[in-house]
Amino acid sequence: MFFLKGGAQVLSLIAEKPERGIWWAKMEALALALALASKPSGAVFRSDRPSYASMIEFAANQTDMFDPNEEAISCFCGD
Repeated sequence: MFFLKGGAQVLSLIAEKPERGIWWAKMEALALALALASKPSGAVFRSDRPSYASMIEFAANQTDMFDPNEEAISCFCGD
């Protein structure tokens, strides 16, 4: 599901539903625990973006820039 998607798209999907990234984060942690990673930075599926655990944490710590309950101002553009 996530492997071929771009980093921004994966982060967006994880932000929408954090449970989507749990399996991927567990597999990265498992590979690290089993010492299958040759890199000291840890085991990741793709080296061109952060780990799934990092993306889950980042998404959880983000807040909305604007109040989602804010009412829109009436527009009289056609008048």
